[in-house]
Amino acid sequence: MSRLPQFISSFWKRIFFSNKDLDRSPKVGGYCNQCGRCCKELIIVNRTTPIKTLKEFKKLTFFKPSYKIFKPMNEQFSDGFLRFKCQFIGNDNLCQHYENRPKMCRSFPTSAMFKYGAELPEGCSYTLLPEKEFSTVLNEIMKGKETRPSK
Repeated sequence: MSRLPQFISSFWKRIFFSNKDLDRSPKVGGYCNQCGRCCKELIIVNRTTPIKTLKEFKKLTFFKPSYKIFKPMNEQFSDGFLRFKCQFIGNDNLCQHYENRPKMCRSFPTSAMFKYGAELPEGCSYTLLPEKEFSTVLNEIMKGKETRPSK
């Protein structure tokens, strides 16, 4: 199996997270432009693994009933992960359950989504700000001075 995807993931983490801070929230700039995409096409992560099957989702909702507000979409995606839509997103892209929304909604975008390779939805006005400049990380790698991110 190729080590290239692992290298790219590791490289990406070095840009956006310093080694000692992998568990803290990344620096995020921007604001919510109320596009609603984060509520209409979300990937749900159970511990460290995105949900891929309806069976996994059923098991998750058994232990965490609050996740029943998310409905699986019927589309297949090339990454193999299920997408979900929140039942409380209105036609105006606003949450109809805003005051009682789950923690994952309150903290969007979360550090976990970036650590496991998720991206911001297309059209989202939030921006992930780098911890280090691309050129700095590349120079560290080329000189063999980089430190490996902890797992």
